[in-house]
Amino acid sequence: MTTTAATMTTNTKAATTMTDPTPMDQAALDRIARLQQRRQPRAAAAASASADVAAPTAPAAAPRQPGRRRRPHPAASGRVLAAGLGATTMFGITATLAVEAKADTGTTPDAATAP
Repeated sequence: MTTTAATMTTNTKAATTMTDPTPMDQAALDRIARLQQRRQPRAAAAASASADVAAPTAPAAAPRQPGRRRRPHPAASGRVLAAGLGATTMFGITATLAVEAKADTGTTPDAATAP
């Protein structure tokens, strides 16, 4: 059985792509509503602050909750370790080359007696 492009497009869903919007289910809509309710006090505070000040230079940061620390980036310590290991390795290679170069510049007994 042979298929053509015309029959394939009629048998599949309407031409949708990954970037096309999809209808949201009720759980997603509820979550968005909760997020908007949480942001309302901040938005009201920012609006009142901007009404008091003619030209704000930077948006006000949200106050930090006491006792809650921000989690560090998981790869940050690995990057520091890799940078330290690379720098140490380069110093080691440089020192080894310097020691070998210094040893090669010395005169040997055969070179001193050669005509």
